[in-house]
Amino acid sequence: MALDGKTGKPAVEELTSLRISDAYRTSFKHWQKALGDVPHLRTQKVKLESRLLVGHGNVAPTDVGITLHHTWGVPVIPGSALKGLLSNYMDATYGPAGPRCHPDNPQQDAEQKIRSLYQGVTRDEQQQVLFPPGAVYRQLFGAPETAATGGFPASAAMQGNLVFHDALYVPATTPADCPFAPDVLTIHQKPYYDGQGKTEPTDYHDPVPVEFLTVRPGAEFLVALSASGSAIASLDLCMQLLSDALSEWGVGGKTSLGYGRLALCNGM
Repeated sequence: MALDGKTGKPAVEELTSLRISDAYRTSFKHWQKALGDVPHLRTQKVKLESRLLVGHGNVAPTDVGITLHHTWGVPVIPGSALKGLLSNYMDATYGPAGPRCHPDNPQQDAEQKIRSLYQGVTRDEQQQVLFPPGAVYRQLFGAPETAATGGFPASAAMQGNLVFHDALYVPATTPADCPFAPDVLTIHQKPYYDGQGKTEPTDYHDPVPVEFLTVRPGAEFLVALSASGSAIASLDLCMQLLSDALSEWGVGGKTSLGYGRLALCNGM
């Protein structure tokens, strides 16, 4: 791995010893104060129970990226990631358990009609929109434009009434205020993967360790949701569901391996 040219330490090791700047602490306080002026807002602190890896597909010198605040270089969970997590969680938890159909289909039974309200966008194998989302999902997350199909009229695109703010790192919630921790991904059959399967995997290929940055367990983030229109009445429920999704599913990459799990801290 490349050296930083000053301390002689590997780059990842050098970055894990970086402390959050005093300027960011001041900026965080101003951000909190600004959130207080946002109407119909809910905030909640969450604490990492495992490592966090958001933006691992970003371009990076270590081949494994990480999403950081564009000004301060601190860990951040983008609002878009939180929106994607909650929308999928709501669809999977409250949406139809069986085959999907148009949410306005009159042939649905009583339970299906209720579940169809929380149904997300249904797409075909080519990722073309097949059915629009249900009414509750549409009001919260928005909806794409859909063409007339199956005897149902076309529907226009709309913006959701639920706003997901970026979740920022809470200063002084990690030892010495150093939020990053090193991790290693070891590729055991590099020629096989580089050749897209054309080279057979063998026992004599050398493993290739790739060191990269993650956010260390114990780091806290401030999650904020705001709403307008019909979403205001569902704001508390949405925050509760988002907290459940962060705890049960996790956010970011490698969640199937336990990464990205966050638990509730004391409310704000």
